[in-house]
Amino acid sequence: MAYGVESLPASLKPENYAGYLIQWIKAFRANRLSYTGRKTIVFCRTKAIVDQLYQALEPQAARFHSDLSEEDKLAQLAYFRAEGPILLATSGIGAGYDFPDVDLVIHFKPGRNLAELGDHRIYLHGLIV
Repeated sequence: MAYGVESLPASLKPENYAGYLIQWIKAFRANRLSYTGRKTIVFCRTKAIVDQLYQALEPQAARFHSDLSEEDKLAQLAYFRAEGPILLATSGIGAGYDFPDVDLVIHFKPGRNLAELGDHRIYLHGLIV
C-alpha cells in the first residue's frame, strides 16, 4: 500500500473538484504499474461535498451518507459493487462494510490538518487530496 499527502491547488474552485478528482485518479493509475484500477472509495468531510461530487460524476460514481434512505443506500452500494468504479462517502461507510476489491482510498478535502480529520482510518488508508 502506498501512502501520500497532496494538497489541492489553492486556486481550485469547488465547481472544479470533480474534474480535478477524476484527472488525479487517472494520473495516479497511469503512474502505478501495480495498481489494478478496480475500485476507489473517496471519503469526504461533509455530505454536501459527497453530493456535489456525485452530481458531477454520476453515473461513474455511487454515494453513501446518512441523509440517504436505507433503500437508496442499498441501491448505491449494489451499483458500486457491481459496476461503479467510485464510491463517494462520508465516514459512516467504514462501519460494517467490506469492499475487498477497493484498491485506492482517497480522503478528499478532509480538513486543514490531520488533527481535524479525527478519523483513525487515515492511518490505514491511502491518499489525502
